[in-house]
Amino acid sequence: MDHKIGSGARCAMIGYRRQGTALAKVLTENEPSIGWYVRNPEVLESLRDKGRNPRYLSNVRFDRTRINPSDDLDRVVSEADIVILASPSAYLKKTLETLTVPLKEKFVISAIKGIVPDDYTTVVEYMHDHYDLSFKQLGIITGPSHAEEVSLERLSYLTVGCTDPENSHTIGHKFATEYIKLSYSTDLYGIEYATILKNIYAVAVGMAVGLGYGDNFLAVLISNSAMEMARFLRESYPDQRETRASAYLGDLLVTCYSVYSRNRKLGLLIGHGCTVRDALDEMTQVAEGYFAADCIRHINARHKVQMPIADMVYEVLYKGVPVREAMQELTTKLIQHQYTHENPVVRSHSRRCRNHREGKIRSPARQRAAAQRPRCRQRFPGLGGAPLRPRRRGVAGDRNRSRPSARPGGGDPLHRHRRILPGCTRRL
Repeated sequence: MDHKIGSGARCAMIGYRRQGTALAKVLTENEPSIGWYVRNPEVLESLRDKGRNPRYLSNVRFDRTRINPSDDLDRVVSEADIVILASPSAYLKKTLETLTVPLKEKFVISAIKGIVPDDYTTVVEYMHDHYDLSFKQLGIITGPSHAEEVSLERLSYLTVGCTDPENSHTIGHKFATEYIKLSYSTDLYGIEYATILKNIYAVAVGMAVGLGYGDNFLAVLISNSAMEMARFLRESYPDQRETRASAYLGDLLVTCYSVYSRNRKLGLLIGHGCTVRDALDEMTQVAEGYFAADCIRHINARHKVQMPIADMVYEVLYKGVPVREAMQELTTKLIQHQYTHENPVVRSHSRRCRNHREGKIRSPARQRAAAQRPRCRQRFPGLGGAPLRPRRRGVAGDRNRSRPSARPGGGDPLHRHRRILPGCTRRL
């Protein structure tokens, strides 16, 4: 099936917190009516009677003729063609557990910037695995767009990701307003994992701020976070992507710097001296970075990507490592990882130098000098080099004078050539 979305497709919102409320407001500017699943009785009653969410973004006033809130999930889903998931990732499974209506004919969009705990999968992967949905009928809407600013109609940029560009543009038209600008992508994997990783890095930035680190260090920390994100995406799922785009780098920056960032706040509380448990209890909203740190650690066990910043956050949140000690250790790793993992030329040179120090290979200068000397370089399989005249026997200082001739076919070559041959990368 092509799973094409028609221009008249009806939308339904699942979730009533900040993100769900902000996106619902945007949809009502283009759609005549949207379904809205709301579990909380207080919020549901207020939306029906007053057109206002009393708990989240209470400044937003809805046209009650354009919203159809309900606590019946099956009804909301059955009346929609596009289902938008906007509940916290930690509550996604609980939110959908009462659903009995099949999703096979629906198009599902994730507006969740988090990972599904315990399953260690992204939302798109979870919906694909548990609801038998094709990736062609799954999409993402994300970008640097704090719900608070969207509700105030401040200029924001969203990215719609679908495998089919036509579907991306159809969905984009439903969210396009004077204050919402759209871009499009087919990189479902990269965009979704970028939205997960940026929450972890925002926690790290909050920790640094709480510990008293200044802007200079924060600039280094965030730039290294961007490179770490790009490295993970490149090594776990190579694809044509531009990680400096707003859906990647832009979302990272706003989450690390904004006062609205819940993940930054979590790190800030920990940096100020709160225990992890006390910091979580102090939070009024879910900090996705807390769950993401554990999940990414589990996922990266397969890929084995060097991720010192994400590892530091995990050690503090789950292993009880003191935050000051962990951050101090991290400061010694940032520059090293910056210049030995991101630049392939520098990485190659670093490896050569390391091998030279360990006695595994000669330096380039010594290799060139050795290549000019008339030594026996009988070509062996896989070792390179060109055959030259055999070395004379009986020369003073020749350790090989008592061994067999170096003529081709004579004796065991490995016993004759104990030195490092030109072009050889290991000692015989």
